[in-house]
Amino acid sequence: PEEALNLLQTQTVDVVLLDLDVARLNPAAVITEMKQLRPDVPIVLIGSSYVNLESADAALVKADGPEALLRQISDLLKRKALQASS
Repeated sequence: PEEALNLLQTQTVDVVLLDLDVARLNPAAVITEMKQLRPDVPIVLIGSSYVNLESADAALVKADGPEALLRQISDLLKRKALQASS
């Protein structure tokens, strides 16, 4: 998570994909830290089973497939653009 947090601080990031099956971490703590650094960046949780964390912007099950992921990212980026323009 440290490398991801560093990238979030130093790079232009449109959306964060947080794979819950790969990282051994406390997702709620990582999301909280990411939101403190960059509250404007949407966070999508991805896992082998559905997880609902209120602090994340979206959550998907890997079985939903890449189309669902692309649709979710597109929706989040459209929402982010609308918020920025208002």
